[in-house]
Amino acid sequence: VQTHMTVSNSETIVTKVAEHALDLGLIESPSTQPGVTTEVLCEDVLAMICSPQHRLAAATKVTAAEVAAEPFVSREPGSGTRALLDQAVRTAGLDPLPATQTFNDAEAVKEAVIQGFGAACLPVLAIADDLREGRLVALHAPMLTLERQLWRITRRGSFDGAVLAAFESWLQARQPPEALSARSAATPGSPRRRRSARS
Repeated sequence: VQTHMTVSNSETIVTKVAEHALDLGLIESPSTQPGVTTEVLCEDVLAMICSPQHRLAAATKVTAAEVAAEPFVSREPGSGTRALLDQAVRTAGLDPLPATQTFNDAEAVKEAVIQGFGAACLPVLAIADDLREGRLVALHAPMLTLERQLWRITRRGSFDGAVLAAFESWLQARQPPEALSARSAATPGSPRRRRSARS
């Protein structure tokens, strides 16, 4: 059996599932697009991060305004991560953070932050090892530490065959423990797909 994985933003993954280009998708918000079904897969957290050498790394608390004054590395428009962060920043009374660099996947954003190009907001699931091993620091920015759900998306009426069912069992077995949450991982100093995709 051969599998194929596509990594893209939520908007693209929904379209590919609806068009039969993907059998299963992992996205960051429920979709209202006709012809697809979404259900909660697991909980996730978005943390504001920087490199250990960044001037905000040692701060005991960081405001949204302080983050807005720094170079910011962002996901591209259409990303669920970016949309959720923009909403939180507006709630804090600010305009969306202007990105000095924009990338189409979380790995590229993470590497840019590690290299010192600015701060970013990424899922803890994607950066947990980097937090534990000290390559990244999670800023204590209460207004910008966001909890959300990750969603499983399939075509409505599609049949989950044995291969897809086996993949989903494998995926469920690898969900992180509850201890890996915003309050434990997103704290300064805390070390803290058959065809599928997630943004």
